[in-house]
Amino acid sequence: MRAHDRRGDPRDDTSDWARELQFAHWRTLDSVSKLRIVSEQSLALHRLSLVGLAARYPEDRPEELAMKAHALRLGRDVLERCIGRRLAW
Repeated sequence: MRAHDRRGDPRDDTSDWARELQFAHWRTLDSVSKLRIVSEQSLALHRLSLVGLAARYPEDRPEELAMKAHALRLGRDVLERCIGRRLAW
């Protein structure tokens, strides 16, 4: 199933006409505009994950929350290899 072809998928709450409108607009954008949109959405998702982690771990410092967000995104084992040490939590 292609990413934009989810008709019948219960997780899809976008109507067919709205989906077509979205993809018609997407096709009009140049590469720089598409990259900007994807970058902004990625940053928004990262910020949202930090908010969720802060709610779950209110005692953690921002640096610790950032490391936990990286561990969620990359996997703890990959992060530990990247930073060259084992995480205490």
